[in-house]
Amino acid sequence: MKYLCIYNEIKKGIASGRYQPQVQLPQVIELAKTFGVAKGTVEHALKLLQKEGLIRGVKSKGCYVCKPSESHLFYTSTPPFSKVGVLTVRPLGGMFASSYFSSMFKGIDEILRAASKLLYIVGGWNKPYLETIKEINALGLDALISLECEDPDLRNAIEHLKIPLVHVDLLDLDSKHPMIVPNSFQGGSMAVKKLKELGHERILFLHGYTPRFLQMDHTDSIRWKGILEEAGQAPVARVRKKRISPDEDRRKYYLALELAKQRNCTGIISAGGASFQPLSEILNAMSPDEAGHYSVVAFDLCDVPVRIHGKPVFFCKWDGNSMGRRAAEILLHGDEDQIRIQYLPMFLTDNV
Repeated sequence: MKYLCIYNEIKKGIASGRYQPQVQLPQVIELAKTFGVAKGTVEHALKLLQKEGLIRGVKSKGCYVCKPSESHLFYTSTPPFSKVGVLTVRPLGGMFASSYFSSMFKGIDEILRAASKLLYIVGGWNKPYLETIKEINALGLDALISLECEDPDLRNAIEHLKIPLVHVDLLDLDSKHPMIVPNSFQGGSMAVKKLKELGHERILFLHGYTPRFLQMDHTDSIRWKGILEEAGQAPVARVRKKRISPDEDRRKYYLALELAKQRNCTGIISAGGASFQPLSEILNAMSPDEAGHYSVVAFDLCDVPVRIHGKPVFFCKWDGNSMGRRAAEILLHGDEDQIRIQYLPMFLTDNV
């Protein structure tokens, strides 16, 4: 859309210093000629920049670039607010088919409905982040709850919205907004304890990683600390970690090689779907006797019982309803203790 292109170009000009703080932007008619568009298109772009706090309008004069200290927020919205958006970057159909996300939405809705707030679902799946910001603006949302917003561009954009914001199921140590996350340290400790109860002395942790830095993401690094803490309390437990291949087509092949290499590691902790699905396929392809040596604990939102040659898989999970309710409560009332990251407890289940 043309106005978004103009918005982006002016924003880049401000970031590069072409448009200096406190300096007036060219008049609307000049910008319209420059970009070859109608005046209304330019005015639409300028309104977005004003909402973002990058520029300010002065009556009868025009628009001026804000100082850096003024220029990082979109909206001016203060409680009480009435329209709350729940933002997700997952496909909506798949989310509502999941009992975890359904219970989370239910928890959010219960709290907001009791406070007479309107709830809107904003989908960020498979579209440019600016389109999502446009939708938030069009709906006139004055508060936001994000679910697993791992897209860095979109997360950066919504964090610059001058509206109340709470992240759910996202651990970003650089964010200054409240976050509700599962206690992954406890989860890692719990997984090792279960595998030790099942008689496993050597444990393999299959984890994901941050592609940009080729290292564990925040969540898995905290799980790993919990794993090491619990393993250190009992010398019989020895733990290793293995990064999962980013190549989906070759992931199963490399994982099979790793299991063959680490034959003594019969207790396996899977960090999630990227490793759990191929791991299940590999173990199920083994003979019952060979697969019987293994036990699996997975950080996965699977809702149904899973057995590998009759042996149950244990899932380390967290309560979506509690997370949703807590996020809505913080959005409405804040947090008396001003704790930025709140960790909710995890639990083990075989889904029976």
